[in-house]
Amino acid sequence: MSRLADASPFEVTVEDGCTLRGWRHGTASERPPILFVHGLGSSSIDWDESVDYFALAGRQVLTIDLRGHGQSDKGPRPLPVERHAADLLAALDHLGLDSLELVGLSLGGQIALELVACAPRRFRNLAVACCALDTRRHRPRVLAQWITRSIVLHGLGLSSSTRVLAKKLFPKP
Repeated sequence: MSRLADASPFEVTVEDGCTLRGWRHGTASERPPILFVHGLGSSSIDWDESVDYFALAGRQVLTIDLRGHGQSDKGPRPLPVERHAADLLAALDHLGLDSLELVGLSLGGQIALELVACAPRRFRNLAVACCALDTRRHRPRVLAQWITRSIVLHGLGLSSSTRVLAKKLFPKP
């Protein structure tokens, strides 16, 4: 996947028979490996430049194609975030990794949040981008905030909502 010659491919067959394919890049060091999780309709290839950067900096990096993506099997449907997280935890168990740093983009970010919720002691650092928190599983207050924001956005429109928000965030001195 990465342009680095030292990428070691691996396969993991999870509980329902689906086979995931992934790659180890770089060499193990005293710092934990970094797991990069790609987004919907994508694959581990998206992380090539990041993988090269961290591997050349002496870090071990893991990329795994999610089921239904890249070189991994499709497996049975549906594919909720929880299924992807369970798949990745099974892959990490198979590899014997219990301390990692985690990066997720889009769907990969949602999966990363689920991984940390399921196994918080396993991940030392987390970075996510372009993802949303699944509010259905969280406190009613958080859900109420999201619903209120959605109503305001749809009711007032983007430019009016932005003006209202800007007044709250940046009051005059």
